[in-house]
Amino acid sequence: MIGQSRDDAPDGWILGGIVNATRKSKAWTEMGRFDDYNYAILGHYIGDLSQPLRKENRELTHDEALARANRSATFFRAVMRYCGKSVVTDDTATYINVGK
Repeated sequence: MIGQSRDDAPDGWILGGIVNATRKSKAWTEMGRFDDYNYAILGHYIGDLSQPLRKENRELTHDEALARANRSATFFRAVMRYCGKSVVTDDTATYINVGK
């Protein structure tokens, strides 16, 4: 489903979007270029993974919401590290290029 539009792949579009944005972000970071657009897309799509499935038809409990948000944040940090970024401090969430 990677690279296809939502209409072509409704069940796998978010994960494909994450893979595409990760590939682009990593490539741009390796070239020393700043690509805030793809990192913003990554944050958005990874955040979408925290949302309840619409077919569940219920509200999340407070604990479920915190657990899902924590998983998405951890996943986002892992993707950022994979792309060559590292969080300098948790307080300001400032990112730097790793090894540069």
